Amino acid sequence: MPKKNIKKFLFDSHNFDPPDPEDLIPEEPSFSEAELQAAQKAGFEEGLTTALEQSKTLIERDISDKIGVLVARIDELEAAEVAREQLFEEEVVSIALKAIEKIFPHLSEAHAYEEVYRYVESVLEAQKEVLGKIEVLGTKTTIEQLQPRLEAYIEQHGHKTTLVFTAKEQLEEKDVVLKWQDGGAEKYFDRTAKQIVEAVSSFYTQKNTDKPVEDEKSLEAEDDTP
Repeated sequence: MPKKNIKKFLFDSHNFDPPDPEDLIPEEPSFSEAELQAAQKAGFEEGLTTALEQSKTLIERDISDKIGVLVARIDELEAAEVAREQLFEEEVVSIALKAIEKIFPHLSEAHAYEEVYRYVESVLEAQKEVLGKIEVLGTKTTIEQLQPRLEAYIEQHGHKTTLVFTAKEQLEEKDVVLKWQDGGAEKYFDRTAKQIVEAVSSFYTQKNTDKPVEDEKSLEAEDDTP
């Protein structure tokens, strides 16, 4: 038998494995026109929804930031207004107190004894039915100013009151003290200015001191309200 056509079969030069997936030719996709339009519509709607949500978030954040700035500005304006009102009150009180300190001595010098006389006269008129005897106490100068006028007043008005005048140097000038059996009255003319100044200053100081406390109490009351 001739051997010239016989060839060796070499296993290392032949591959019996199945072909790789990438070697396979993929099938062409098949979509209908309706499916393509539906996919495009769904993609558009999804993108629009996402865009609207992002836009809404940005708008809300912007509004929130602007509201925060506005609230802070309002707080600043309220604080400035409170400070302005407090400064105005302080100036008004200061001017009023200075006016009292300047004017009152002149009023005292010009009208003090007249004011004291009017005061004693009003007491006598109010007590004319119940007073039997009244003692008038004051400095020597005050008694000298009051006695003639008060005695004339008693005589002119037919009062049954008996006046007894007593000089008491422990009192200040233009001060007068009235005493009777069941009571008495007193008028300290020059002390009035000091009392006014002290009362106004005390009231204003207490007002500014107590206000925050009152605000805190009101807030606590609101918090405790069911």
